[in-house]
Parts: sequence; C-alpha cells; structure tokens
Amino acid sequence: LVQPAIARVEDTFESRVRGRKFFLEKCTNCHGHTGRGNGSMTEDFQKNDATGELYPEPGLYDAWGHPIKPRNLTKGLYRGGRRPIDLYRRISAGIKPSKMPQFATAGSETIWDVVNYVMHIPFDEPGTYTEVDEEYEKSKKAAGAEEKTAANAESGADQKQTGVTSDKSSDQG
Repeated sequence: LVQPAIARVEDTFESRVRGRKFFLEKCTNCHGHTGRGNGSMTEDFQKNDATGELYPEPGLYDAWGHPIKPRNLTKGLYRGGRRPIDLYRRISAGIKPSKMPQFATAGSETIWDVVNYVMHIPFDEPGTYTEVDEEYEKSKKAAGAEEKTAANAESGADQKQTGVTSDKSSDQG
C-alpha cells in the first residue's frame, strides 16, 4: 500500500501550477495537453514488448495486448477512486497492466501538486495556465535548439577530423 511521506499539500493555485508543469513534462504523451486522453502516443504505432513487432493499429495497449485509452481527466472520473489519496497512489505506483508508469521518485510534494492539478482539470477555465504553457513551449524550443547546436558541433568536429564536408558548392567549378 502506497503511503505518502507527507500530508496532502494545500490545494492552492501555486500548487496546481507546479502540478501542471510536471503534467506537461511527464503526462501529455498519453493524456494530451488538456487531459482529454488524446496524447500523441494514442496516435502512434506502439511496439509489442513480448514480440518486438508493431501492433497492427495505432494506440496504446495493455500488458495483454488489448487496446486501451488513457483516462480523459476532464470528466473527473478516475480509475481506482476519486479521493485525493486514490489519485496519489495511482500517480505514485502507476497502473501496472497499463502503460501508466510510476512516479514515486518525483517525491510526495510533487505528486500532491499533480493530484491538486488533476482534480481541478474538470473545473479550470481555458487559459488558466497560459503563462505556464508558454514557458513550457519556450523551454522545449530552447532544448531543441540546444540539441541541434550540439549535433551541428559534433558534425563539424567530424568534418574537421575527416576533411569531409557536405557543402556541394566546393565541387562546382
């Protein structure tokens, strides 16, 4: 039985913002940006862990190979109960036969922040977290630019070592 290390964090807007940030980082691939259960993983072809082959249809599959859908959190109906402690336990331990991972290592305070956020999804007005979302998008773009810069630097180092470049203009005369 999962027992939180601390009592529930007070349900404040600040707590929900922290929860939203975690949700954007860890949960949107399945639950989607708005929590409707329509993340990108629901549209991608997934690999069957047992066979190594792709499933014939896009979407998520449980441990037995049956198609599953992530919970639509906007409805306020949750697997395993709707009390805050029920959500805490699902987030902390994950849901084993499904693809929902455990997040126990995130820590009790973070998990409570996510609980506070998830419990408010059905009631939040559109635009409630606009600043958080914009900050997240900027950080994703910056991370992508850093990866691209690092890849370009690595490619440049390879070119210096081998003397091979991809510039076609030097071949024309």
